Amino acid sequence: MATFPSLLTGIVNGAFNYWSGEAAGLSLFFGLHALIFIYNLTGNLRHSHVWLSYGPVLSQIFVSPAQYQIHHSIEERHWGRNIGFALAIWDRLFGTLYVPKAHEQFAMGLGDGTEGRYHSVGAMYWQPIRGLFRQYSDSHGPSRDDG
Repeated sequence: MATFPSLLTGIVNGAFNYWSGEAAGLSLFFGLHALIFIYNLTGNLRHSHVWLSYGPVLSQIFVSPAQYQIHHSIEERHWGRNIGFALAIWDRLFGTLYVPKAHEQFAMGLGDGTEGRYHSVGAMYWQPIRGLFRQYSDSHGPSRDDG
């Protein structure tokens, strides 16, 4: 997950050094590079349950918490929408961008009723592996003839 912030930091510092002819000093905020701090802050906010829209213009560029919640909606009108992680530009490019005009109410989840299986950290990591083993053993287990 640190690839994008590191790449962005390098590009911004490199561009500044090139155009200014001087070395860019690191702007730190609480000991972190300012751009990485902002990226992490918006990333944590994006994953919260706070309905916050960036408005009609900025929501075309950045994924807001409201857009990210729609990504987790189980309603058919939201399926396949707002897939981009931080930048809405990708969703615009691929026709999957959905910018809400107002606060929307909808249920979130996986849509198949299995959300309850994943309500702990251990379950989030091990439930998919258990499912794979179960699926494999069901398809490769001994065949049983009832006849």
